[in-house]
Amino acid sequence: MEAEIQRASVETLEVLKLELIAGRWFEAQDEFLDWEPVVITPALARDLFGDEDPIGRRMTEEDDEDE
Repeated sequence: MEAEIQRASVETLEVLKLELIAGRWFEAQDEFLDWEPVVITPALARDLFGDEDPIGRRMTEEDDEDE
């Protein structure tokens, strides 16, 4: 599996006119979390989690090594 990582901000959703299909977008208060929230594509969600709901799941570097 190959994935590309890009940093995004609170404004990215609107600026790029992206369609959010599940979950929620970043909020300003997310900067203070002790973990990093991510947005993933449906294809990556399927690769990592199969048919399971990816929302609330953790992604690790080991996920990438498994493929």
